[in-house]
Amino acid sequence: VLFENPAESHASGGVPGDYAEVSAINGKLSLVKVGSTVTLGSIGNPAGKHLIGPEDYLARYSQFEPEDYWANVPMSPDFPSVGEVAAHLYPECGGTKVNGVISLDPVAMAGFLAATGPITSPEWPGPVDADNAVAILAHDEYIHFGTDGSLQVKFVQALIKSLWLDLVTRKLPSLPTLANDLAPALRGGHLLLYSETPEAERFFEAVHVAGSVPSVHGDFLGVVTQNAEGNKIDWYLRRSIDYRAVLNRTTDQITAVLTLKLHNSSPTSGLPPIILDPAAGANTTPGESELYVSVYSPWEADGSSLNGVPLVMTDQQELGRLVYSAFVKVPAGGTATIVLHLVGS
Repeated sequence: VLFENPAESHASGGVPGDYAEVSAINGKLSLVKVGSTVTLGSIGNPAGKHLIGPEDYLARYSQFEPEDYWANVPMSPDFPSVGEVAAHLYPECGGTKVNGVISLDPVAMAGFLAATGPITSPEWPGPVDADNAVAILAHDEYIHFGTDGSLQVKFVQALIKSLWLDLVTRKLPSLPTLANDLAPALRGGHLLLYSETPEAERFFEAVHVAGSVPSVHGDFLGVVTQNAEGNKIDWYLRRSIDYRAVLNRTTDQITAVLTLKLHNSSPTSGLPPIILDPAAGANTTPGESELYVSVYSPWEADGSSLNGVPLVMTDQQELGRLVYSAFVKVPAGGTATIVLHLVGS
């Protein structure tokens, strides 16, 4: 189970800071372990790790070394691809062979808390419940614990264990009520499931929890932004997407224009370094956001710009379509506007 945090955004959710291993034996569910993905990256023989996954995942994301940095495993917007990579990588990082992968983020945690009720923790000043879980897990915990990362990790892992205990021991609401509690997480892709068993994976597809990128039939647009500096600044990111496509019914030609506005409402100071400061090696200033922006389309690019200046975007193929990518910086309090022109038939 990967607990992803969209405050450090990645394509299938966010950075997986913590993980859990769950077993199901003769119908009995057990929480085997809870840990930090940082330790997973440091376990095992680096020379013996093999990045196994779909061909287009390997072509696009092997440059980011997900076999050594679990933070980069969820870089594909297609969760079956992410699940396949994580399932093969986990045994090479000290874990056992797994049959599947589950991803959930603070919105999913809030849904489960709506069903189980609030949780109290000695590390937190008040109850954590469905109403405040998202803000606490994606932002407030970093302010509360500041530079004490060990206490922050202890808090989150204790929360995971308490939630699990409540799920398996408490009397849960009726199925319709439970479904209603989890509806926002399910609709928004905040709770995703992958199975190595084809029958189970087909079921996840049928009930829309597989997180797979749909096939292209005609026009298609996908816009993915990913944190490129290793901090938790994406709590302050707001995206605005305007897409206009015109079809010439005589020639069947399509001309389309994407206008993507990325607004960074972060301050430059007054917040802990884990939120504002880039990780070592990143070339940004406190409060400045750097994003790896990718646009998915079946159409050919016909020019792109950033704030009115020509922008060079790399072009590759992934998931049966073209993908155009660039690293983009957004100053604190500022907005970056990307315009991409597309043509096709």
